[in-house]
Amino acid sequence: MKKGSQIEAINGEYQLPEPIIHHIQSFLTSEEAAQTAILSKSWRSAWLTHPNLDFYITRGGEARLELAEKTIERYEQSNLKIESLKLCNESRRGLNVDFGVFANDLITRALKIGVTHLSVEDYDGDMVLSQDVFEAENLVELSLLGCKIDDLGFDRKLSLCDVIPFGSDNVYFSFLGDLSTKFPSLKDLTLDGCNTQEISSRSLERLNFVSACHMLSVKFDVPGIRKFRFETEDDVIPSLSFVSAPSEWESDAFILDRYGSLSVSWFRRLNKLLTELSPSRIYLSLEIVHVKKSCQYEVGDIRNLPKPKVENLMINFWPRTALDYFALFHGSFQICRPKFITVGYKTSSGDIIMNDLVCKTLARGLDNKCMYDLHDLEEVNVHCYGKDDGAWQPIPLKSLLKPSVSPTSSTPIRKIRFQLKWKP
Repeated sequence: MKKGSQIEAINGEYQLPEPIIHHIQSFLTSEEAAQTAILSKSWRSAWLTHPNLDFYITRGGEARLELAEKTIERYEQSNLKIESLKLCNESRRGLNVDFGVFANDLITRALKIGVTHLSVEDYDGDMVLSQDVFEAENLVELSLLGCKIDDLGFDRKLSLCDVIPFGSDNVYFSFLGDLSTKFPSLKDLTLDGCNTQEISSRSLERLNFVSACHMLSVKFDVPGIRKFRFETEDDVIPSLSFVSAPSEWESDAFILDRYGSLSVSWFRRLNKLLTELSPSRIYLSLEIVHVKKSCQYEVGDIRNLPKPKVENLMINFWPRTALDYFALFHGSFQICRPKFITVGYKTSSGDIIMNDLVCKTLARGLDNKCMYDLHDLEEVNVHCYGKDDGAWQPIPLKSLLKPSVSPTSSTPIRKIRFQLKWKP
């Protein structure tokens, strides 16, 4: 009987419900989902009525444009609903038709048959997004990359909009200065490379902000913010200011410096950023890929600066000399007071050198606090991450102060963090 049941299922007498097939197909790419249509009639029917549509257009992709056109037409004629629509143009000006005109037509038609999640990516950067998008009352999620927006045509609200990630070097959003009037229910916003000088939203709770190239300053008026993430890969750390923010919120700052000089101006700008974020719980990640030249800054130039509290200081560093290690750590202690220091490792050699330097700096700092400007350092504890139990275990600081051993390929790499206790 069991064997017979298996044969009947293969012959199609027992079929999966269409919603389950739709759910399975949602984990596949559009090409992979299309291939499932050959499995059986039910799988083909599910593919033809799938509520999530993805269309990737590459160079010479007129055939895919035709497929997208016929698909939308079929949904219209069959009164089928679309939940999400993603259009991605990777043709790099390799099409014989205007992608913007084509995409806007599909978007307008998709909005009329119920699409709630819309994603548009135009790597040519020529598409001017239709105003129909911003007049849609049923839109829940909108993701834009490389699109141009004429913000003069806004006259209605997206009352159901909860998530709006934008991203493009080609987009200049002057309307970001007052998001509350356009998107009164906006909770989550991602801005990647958008040139703007001000962001204002009374409903916003989560903001991911990746600064545009050569951005100098931006002002935030976000009284309801709970989670703020800031990223910059520019040589100059932009200046941030918060007009309003709640009493309790969290900030995560990621600073990538590909050709860092660890100059006075760099430390001062980083200190200014941390000072502005100081009302929040700060998590700071520094990634210094390459130091142009040995660090040349006078300690007096960055001494006596405000020292905001930092929950965790994560450091990934590719130094030229051991002096660069010292310069980064010594400079970091001049501009903030980290509760934890976690060091990222790239090689076993870097692991040993970095840990050795941090341990010696902190140990000597406890003994000679004036020399290292650590007069308020009260206690240092070290934790080692256990791979077996997945927990941080305390270890004696002195155990890491043994004479340095030349690392080899077999040298084990341990994940170490330092817990610092500062005087009030």
